[in-house]
Order: sequence, then structure tokens, then C-alpha cells
Amino acid sequence: MTTIIGDAKRSIIVSDTMMSDSDSNTKDLDFRKVVKFKDGWLAVAGDVRNLEKVRRWLNDSTLPKPEIKEEFDCDFMKLTPDGLFVTDRHLDFWECVTVDALGSGSGIALGAMKLGHKAEDAVWAATQVDVNSGGKVMVYSLDYSVGKEYIRKAKR
Repeated sequence: MTTIIGDAKRSIIVSDTMMSDSDSNTKDLDFRKVVKFKDGWLAVAGDVRNLEKVRRWLNDSTLPKPEIKEEFDCDFMKLTPDGLFVTDRHLDFWECVTVDALGSGSGIALGAMKLGHKAEDAVWAATQVDVNSGGKVMVYSLDYSVGKEYIRKAKR
């Protein structure tokens, strides 16, 4: 699936870039699962086919709320000037005032954060352990027009 962490205090979303397809038993190590929308950044964990549909809805308040079927389950995280918000496929966003994570590597990443690591290193740790997370570690801030790759410095 993925690993995505939102850090409300730092106003960032950090994500891996691996997308896996169990139907074809393939993976893409450079898939962007965080996209810009009019108010900030939107991230998806789970069925990525819903990402563009939800982005369109967030960009245009006249559109009806998209219906996401259970078999296409996914979770979303958005970062806006108003804060960090998460939701499931029902798209009823709630605010997160600390840290939250989405995806199969979320337990690993949240554990790393409990040990005092930054979100960037926490996602990196998940890419090293979780079979469904990998690729690059990308950081998204309201100050950025595009995501920035995080390069972890080797510890000695």
C-alpha cells in the first residue's frame, strides 16, 4: 500500500513513492500519491484511482461528493492553511492536531516518531521494513509548489 505521515505541528505531509499492483504483481517506485489542490496538498493511501476524483471535488465545491465503493477502499490526508485533516472513503474529514499516518507502513512510521524521529526518517524506516512501501521519501509543505525529495544522511 504505502506510508504517509502528516505532522500537524510542522505543517508537512511525508510520503513514500512506491505503488504496488497485486493483480499484476508489479510495482512502480516513482508514483506520486500526493497532489496539489487549490487549498494545499492531498494524499491517498489505498486505491489510488480515487485520488483525481477527490481532488476535482475539493477544487470545485459545486461538484457532488464522490462516492467511493467499499471495494475501492482508500484513506486521504489533506494539508491546508487551516490544518491537517484525515478521512476514510466516506470523505468526512476530521482534524488531526498532532501526527497521523496512513497505509501499510503507518505502524512502523508512528513507532519511529514515538522514539523521537522526524516524519521524514519515520517514512524512510517504513520503506526499509514494510513490503508495500518504498521508493523515494517526499516532503510536501504549504511553502512548496512541488514535493521535495528527502535524502537521509547515513548515521555512523
